[in-house]
Amino acid sequence: MLWDPSTIKKFKALKRLKKVLGIPVQMIAVEKFGNIVFGNSILFGAFTILSRIISEESAIETIKKFVPPMTLDKNLEAFELGKREAQDFAKTIEEGN
Repeated sequence: MLWDPSTIKKFKALKRLKKVLGIPVQMIAVEKFGNIVFGNSILFGAFTILSRIISEESAIETIKKFVPPMTLDKNLEAFELGKREAQDFAKTIEEGN
């Protein structure tokens, strides 16, 4: 389960779920990139790693196809940030933490 703890204050299912990754994407997007919209690419990066539904290459091509050219670099950086968060999270799951 992916969620943004900076926007969702009460999450009842949190207690029942064991594999939950909370990334404050809106806060990170504003602080790092100056615009909340980049939160979508952060979550997309995390989703790509955790779901394994779409390849990283396809995800990157999708970003390149659909984001405005002047925001491409920031969107790709945000995507990579989300991937790193998810990879770190996956390691803790594998280690049983």
